[in-house]
Amino acid sequence: MSEHTLLLHIGYHKTGTTSLQNFLYTNHDQLLKYGWDYVHLKDYLSGDDEAYQAEPCKNGEIIYKRLNKPSNTAFSAPKHFFPALRYSSFDPNSPHLKKLIKAISTHLSNNNVIISAEEYIADYDTALSFFKSHFNNISVVIYLRRQDLQSESHYAHRIKIGKNIFSDKISEFDFAQDYLHYDKTLAQISSIIGKENLIVHVYEKEQLYKIDTRQDIISDFLSVLGIHSINSFTFPENSNLSISGNFLEMRRLFNEVYGQVGSPCDHLTNTFINIANNVATEKNPHLLSKQERTRFMHQFQKGNNTVAREYLNRSDGQLFFDNNLDLEPWKNEITSYESDLTKMMAGLFFEQQKTIRGLNARIACLELSQKKRKPYLFLGAGGRSVEAIEEYHLAPKVILDNDLSKNDTILCQVPVKHPTNYADWKNYALIVTPENCYSMESWLKQEGLLHGQDYLTLNEILYISS
Repeated sequence: MSEHTLLLHIGYHKTGTTSLQNFLYTNHDQLLKYGWDYVHLKDYLSGDDEAYQAEPCKNGEIIYKRLNKPSNTAFSAPKHFFPALRYSSFDPNSPHLKKLIKAISTHLSNNNVIISAEEYIADYDTALSFFKSHFNNISVVIYLRRQDLQSESHYAHRIKIGKNIFSDKISEFDFAQDYLHYDKTLAQISSIIGKENLIVHVYEKEQLYKIDTRQDIISDFLSVLGIHSINSFTFPENSNLSISGNFLEMRRLFNEVYGQVGSPCDHLTNTFINIANNVATEKNPHLLSKQERTRFMHQFQKGNNTVAREYLNRSDGQLFFDNNLDLEPWKNEITSYESDLTKMMAGLFFEQQKTIRGLNARIACLELSQKKRKPYLFLGAGGRSVEAIEEYHLAPKVILDNDLSKNDTILCQVPVKHPTNYADWKNYALIVTPENCYSMESWLKQEGLLHGQDYLTLNEILYISS
């Protein structure tokens, strides 16, 4: 087996991971000159499988999402016609995983390989044990951020991406505090890969390695690779913008409305974030009071001292150089009237967006029907078909489902048929309704059907294109 190193970058979350991954992906060819391959694993999957990975720069996510196996064995039974796609737990014998492992092995024969996915930190025992079972020379690099700042950033990120958090008080947010006891996490990781193979860095500007005038996660990670010049690299723009203060609270109120009305996807996210970053006059991300911050950090003091001594060889036990806990918090001065006004506008925006989304979807279905000169059918009698019919007023002639028990039933006043009882179904315009539809798309292509000509997915006509 190759002596080249497989370097796994596993997070933590909110330590500049997205910026780093964009950099590594953009500079793939330049990194090869230094003997490091940020392998593009999506190149080893079929076009349908790429639906697993909307962001190809995050190469490790492809593997993380493959650490699964079918959870419903009934979908393999003869009564089912369409290919199954339900996953739950780790399956080391997955053919997809075997393909990816083979790809990594091929690249390791020529260079060191970098795999990055901050998701691994949430399931490090499974992920690292899996890699350990296939490769000998593994190193893991991990970045630690001061727990209070990490938690504030995580709280703000959850709101930014549309999660419904009912309280504007970060003290009432579930911090997943076990996740932040770094001493315990590092000890368990060390037990899997060996302490000598664990590289621990602190995500704090003063402690990040500086190259020329740059001192950030990118310059620090380059130092881990043994690279000490940045002149030949390209630095992509930061696309992972943050929001804070009044705009964070506005966004939280938007999410609260969307959660109540059942929005499947908020297409205003990017617009909201861009506006907030362009017009915000005050950007203060601090959400904890001094008392809350002090109380919160106290629980980690002993563990942080252990990490500093055991993994960074600091006899003084100082993990973070910045010990200032007296950070001025943002004061929520939004009145009840302003809160209600924000919610009202959010509701109006949502209803308008839903109307536009439904119109676009109906137009796409009708255009496909015109191409086929046949009505459109749904593939899949699940919840998303119900949503498409009831919420967005799509009107398929028939719903085809691979479960024989659903044959000749009615869903939202639409008849449900098993495809074996609808002989010429291939001649109709088809709308694939499951959220995870890559397996079904692959199967349709094997049947000689073409995307855009014979079928479309509900994802693209209802959730993405609008």
